[in-house]
Amino acid sequence: MSHSGAMAPGRRLPDSEIRAIRKIVLDYILSWYTMDRTRLKNALHPKLAKRMVWPDDRTGRSTLLEYPTPTMLRSVVKGRLLSAAERKKGGATWTGRIRILDRFQDMCVVRTEARWGIDYIHLAKWNGEWKIINVLWKYVPTPDD
Repeated sequence: MSHSGAMAPGRRLPDSEIRAIRKIVLDYILSWYTMDRTRLKNALHPKLAKRMVWPDDRTGRSTLLEYPTPTMLRSVVKGRLLSAAERKKGGATWTGRIRILDRFQDMCVVRTEARWGIDYIHLAKWNGEWKIINVLWKYVPTPDD
């Protein structure tokens, strides 16, 4: 795992903010590996928009798949990203990356790598806490797929 506080010259991200952003992003990712609804709910803004552009091979046109917060909260407790064996033992281990790409005042963009692919995550300070507002993601097949 790695993270970067890459910013414009002279605008270093304070360590406390890096830790807070990283914690929210880890809560989001790890909730899927541990089937932890509470952890996921705490990371997301209630009106989160998670989307993926999916190419329709039959029509040659793109489809926008959307996953609102309630759908994600239902899916995480069912262990939708885990194998049957992982669900039975209560979860799986995450190996991936987190990179803070940019931050301006109370907004932040983070790139993550996880089992489901690549996420570009938009976070904002909401009532003094970092929350995930938007996620644009892309499925990336693994060698096992």
